[in-house]
Amino acid sequence: MKSLITLILLCPLFAFAQQDSSNWRIGAGGSFDRTYRWLSTDGEDAIKELYDTLESQDFGMSVRFLAAYKLNEKLDITSGIAYARRGFQVDTLKSVGIKDMVERFHQVEIPIGVRLHFLKRKSSNFFLDAGIFGAYMFKHQGSFRELVRDTETRFSNTSNYNAIGFGCYGGMGFQAKLNDSYAVAFDISYRQSLSAIAEGNLNRRLNAAAIGIAIIHDL
Repeated sequence: MKSLITLILLCPLFAFAQQDSSNWRIGAGGSFDRTYRWLSTDGEDAIKELYDTLESQDFGMSVRFLAAYKLNEKLDITSGIAYARRGFQVDTLKSVGIKDMVERFHQVEIPIGVRLHFLKRKSSNFFLDAGIFGAYMFKHQGSFRELVRDTETRFSNTSNYNAIGFGCYGGMGFQAKLNDSYAVAFDISYRQSLSAIAEGNLNRRLNAAAIGIAIIHDL
């Protein structure tokens, strides 16, 4: 199933690579994210409520390289590759003597989507984004501080988590031309993971709300 998802994500790239290069746009950018996890359990509502009170949002980020193929004046097919850091925080756990616990997940994402341009003017326009993405989680990092000695401990459990995941995203933004070849784009977006980072009684999915900026170049 995971191999099929990867193939579906990559096929449009091979298809559009054969098209006229004048219809391509490329770019690079990044975002500041507010990341959190969505938790589901196998009927253990009390456990879910407990973890919902302990775990909270964290700050994340992403760096992305973009590619878009212009189908017409209003619609683009979009893809690219991105590095993203997602995670969550844990409040003080007096029962085990720790505080300020943070868990972060580093992953590579490949999105496939569409961008709809609207309210177009001579040098600017608004746009809507929607699509799906595949993700490869290559590193997990965590840290906490001891309540008594206030010393920091770092840990990593990368092998305990699912390396391959997928999700969907949506967003909107504004793009303005800098000159005949370059433009700057600002966007706000939401990314929803559809696969759990680990299987078990507690199924966590990493989500993010982001504010981003990118420089776009028309080939």
